[in-house]
Amino acid sequence: MTMRQGNMILVAHLGLSYACNMRCKHCFVRHKKEDYVIQHYKEIIDKLNDIGVISLYYTYGESLLCPQFYEVASYCHNLKISQILMSNGYFIDSLEDVNKIKMSGINQVFVSLDSISEQAHDKNRGKQGAFEHALQAIKLLRLGQVTTGIANSISSDNVEEMNDMYKLGCELGVKYISYLRIRNQGGLVKFPEELQKKYEDNIKSLIIEAKQNYTQIKFHDPTLKKMINTMISDRIIDGLEKDKYCSMLECSMQHSISIAPNGDFSRCSLSDCVIGNLKTNTLDEMDDRINNYACVKTYRSI
Repeated sequence: MTMRQGNMILVAHLGLSYACNMRCKHCFVRHKKEDYVIQHYKEIIDKLNDIGVISLYYTYGESLLCPQFYEVASYCHNLKISQILMSNGYFIDSLEDVNKIKMSGINQVFVSLDSISEQAHDKNRGKQGAFEHALQAIKLLRLGQVTTGIANSISSDNVEEMNDMYKLGCELGVKYISYLRIRNQGGLVKFPEELQKKYEDNIKSLIIEAKQNYTQIKFHDPTLKKMINTMISDRIIDGLEKDKYCSMLECSMQHSISIAPNGDFSRCSLSDCVIGNLKTNTLDEMDDRINNYACVKTYRSI
């Protein structure tokens, strides 16, 4: 399998199963019965390895519900592919679970936490006890010396909590907090002008606060481009920070692929725009379809 020059795929988002014990309000994954990927995972991972993938994210359903998860992770580990598990944390409830994750070669685990409020998190997740399980998972992962992060989906409901979420992350000792603004059909959900300003102010203050702390922040939102450029011109962030945060704003479609459990593939894990299926298409066919994404149009308009 080959890709056009300059379009080497470095990052893959892989869904092993649609199975999930939660029903999150912001989730755009359409649950289907067919699990093509898990039936052909060796072939798929070998191809991803051949075309240059160095990092693999487990997404879509709750991967720990997949009976073959550790088998797949061990296979990737033997190929020296860096692996990041995105999880709701519900099934990480003992150090034995943490050790299994470590031994299978998982390099990082991001646990979803939508709110600092137990009630709000559980409501958004459609699962009583989700908050308690997420906190327990984070503490166990830290105790087991696994690089741990919080995945915080940002909506109009929790913009006001962003700084408090960072404080919680620092208290828990996580390495990263990923603030990801929710999407709708591949495009960013728009905030009212006043809330957008609050959101940008929060990101700015978090960037400044992260300078002094172990806990670092991540975000991927092209609407922040102007704000970041202002921080650069005002010398609030230095050259290294400039490179780090500017790279977070860049669209990574040229170097990434997202593969759903049924074999559907796209160039972005944040979009439901399917451009092929591994049963009938090759990955090379992605190159001519990148302009179909709503978020690409958003990025180019800023």
